[in-house]
Amino acid sequence: MDFETALAKFMEYITISKQEYIAQHFSRLTPPTYSLERGIKNIRVVSTDADGMKQRSVFCFIRIDDGAVLKAAGWKAPAKHARGTIFTDDPSKYGVSTYGANYL
Repeated sequence: MDFETALAKFMEYITISKQEYIAQHFSRLTPPTYSLERGIKNIRVVSTDADGMKQRSVFCFIRIDDGAVLKAAGWKAPAKHARGTIFTDDPSKYGVSTYGANYL
């Protein structure tokens, strides 16, 4: 599987899982949208609130070299250790939950 295909599957998974979570627990809210911001070493996955506030936050980072999913240490930098990978067929191996990359 190439990087772009794996990235598209990852983005589809986080979008659908967040939509299902919001529909089940917070039916009046609109799920956020996700976008990608490409850098030299990493891709920042940004969550944008759709309920008029237009708040943006980092959902996770993806390392371009190997597809590792990284927790955000801040807006500009990821944490050091990988939480999962986008190169998997099992979504539980992505290393993310509803709110972002998992803790170690």
